[in-house]
Amino acid sequence: MRTRNSPDRAFSMLPEVESLLIVQNRDQKINTVQQNLAKIPRDKARAEDKLSKDKKAVADAKTATKTTK
Repeated sequence: MRTRNSPDRAFSMLPEVESLLIVQNRDQKINTVQQNLAKIPRDKARAEDKLSKDKKAVADAKTATKTTK
């Protein structure tokens, strides 16, 4: 005989609740992806700026080594 507090009953949930939890989890994943996608333009701009500065530093270093020879 099973009671309300039996171990089998402790982990069972209504199919509707289980479906809602699945939807909630997927919504959270979608939200995370959308946040990551929103960061891409900013990260790209930072990377391009750094690349530009690094290229200038390399060019300046090459110029400096030519003038000291």
